[in-house]
Amino acid sequence: MHKEYELVKEETMYRGFLDIMKGTIEVYSEKEDKRVKIYREVLYKKDAIAVLLKNTDTDEFIFSQQFRYPTVEHDDGYILEIPAGAIDHGEQPLETLKREALEEAGYQINQAELLSVSYVSPGYSTERTFIYYAEVSNKDKVAEGGGLTEETEEIELVHVPVAQLDKLLAGKVVDAKSLLALQWYKMNMA
Repeated sequence: MHKEYELVKEETMYRGFLDIMKGTIEVYSEKEDKRVKIYREVLYKKDAIAVLLKNTDTDEFIFSQQFRYPTVEHDDGYILEIPAGAIDHGEQPLETLKREALEEAGYQINQAELLSVSYVSPGYSTERTFIYYAEVSNKDKVAEGGGLTEETEEIELVHVPVAQLDKLLAGKVVDAKSLLALQWYKMNMA
């Protein structure tokens, strides 16, 4: 398979919190045995982190539940997910993890294990998510959590006993990054 490509043209379709570009790309077609032009749109979005937090004192996972507008097409808009957030320019993923765990859940993180770096939806988005696992204890709870007012985050913290892992995997959690982390936990820690 030929893996070369040429970006012939890229146009800005929208610039805002997210940037949408339209590209004309020339790739080799095995079916046609020649180079062909394809047209794709791409959503440029910052990379992100997500962390499966387990409180070892209570033997519970710590989730956030907040309104996610894109989910209203298929759901009520409120989904259970592990704490997550965008990596700011110049910030390392581990720095973001510590910041987001504090902002969203109120926990300071001392150590974390990187589980995966994966594309969210490579058919249209540049975003990658660095997924971590971290154990915390009650003494690590140093702030209220719940998100930042200036980011209009209204996050409800939800504590779920680790014993309910199979229920979480059987449909209670519908967020892909959270499912990845929970599957890792089941395979490696349960």
